[in-house]
Amino acid sequence: METLTKQPWPKASGPHDKVSADRLAYLKDTKGSIRLGLEKAKTGGKKKPKKGAAPVEAKVLENCAVFVAKEYPEFQKKCLTILQEFEFDENNKIVGDHIAAIRAAFDKK
Repeated sequence: METLTKQPWPKASGPHDKVSADRLAYLKDTKGSIRLGLEKAKTGGKKKPKKGAAPVEAKVLENCAVFVAKEYPEFQKKCLTILQEFEFDENNKIVGDHIAAIRAAFDKK
């Protein structure tokens, strides 16, 4: 019979960084939410057609892309700042006219 040698307990390479740990937890949660949403979307949001109408074929999604950046362009920063001012209802819909607020913040050009 082979004897097992005791391995030393692993040591942390540095002090615990709460900000990095929170970011990692957020990314893991987001990844899980995206996967669940993609699976739900793959089955299609099948709605019953109106009387006499032909059934609408559901769009089938195959993949999803998520973009992450350390820095966003100025117009995107401005949009995100405006959207932070709005509240969401229980169905995750924005309460208020966020589109008009964004349009008012930018020139038509």
